[in-house]
Amino acid sequence: MATRAQVRIAVVQLLYAKDLGNEQAISGAAVFLDSKKIRHKQQEFALFLLHGICQDESLIMQVMEVFVKEWDIGRLGIIEKNILKLGIFELLKTKTQKAIVINEAIELTKIFNIEDACKLVNGVLDNVAKTSTDDIAKLIEERQAQIARSNLAQSVSTESPTNSNKSHNTTKKQKNNHNKKRLPLEIHSKTKRHSQSKKEVAFPKYNKIPLKQNNKKSSSYYDNKQSKIAKDS
Repeated sequence: MATRAQVRIAVVQLLYAKDLGNEQAISGAAVFLDSKKIRHKQQEFALFLLHGICQDESLIMQVMEVFVKEWDIGRLGIIEKNILKLGIFELLKTKTQKAIVINEAIELTKIFNIEDACKLVNGVLDNVAKTSTDDIAKLIEERQAQIARSNLAQSVSTESPTNSNKSHNTTKKQKNNHNKKRLPLEIHSKTKRHSQSKKEVAFPKYNKIPLKQNNKKSSSYYDNKQSKIAKDS
């Protein structure tokens, strides 16, 4: 029988294949798991993790963005992201001991030859483990508010020069019109002709996971199995 460690490796591989555009990576996951001799309860656990991560991916990414902090999410490799997704999901949605989840995630960085990401994975998951779900929700709200303020400030700073130029041009035009009224008729006509003439001038690596067939399992599988698998964890 396969071990939980082998289950986690397979889940990361399937998530990796999905991110590379393999549409069958999730729907045909059972076929791939069978090929790795991951069956029965261990396959149920693998599918629980896989479908759960896909269903809660938006929330997981928000948690990741909060705790990655000084790192730019865009700089993370696909494998690092998926190891973090798996770890965050296990910490938030299963009863597996937090120390085990973190240690297993660190082992995954070694298995996939990305040991330079070990410190990041350990730090992020350790902080998630120490933070209550209520506090995590508050941190997500604060980050979203901060992003909204930043976007608003950037939008205002971008529009300000344009508005300033419009105001300056309007004032200049009004001043020129005022001066024209005071010019003698002959000079005024010459200026008008000159203006009309000016207007006429123009100016790490892994391949996609081969899957034999499309064995579809809906995301409801995650909902149906969640309570049962959580007890086994």
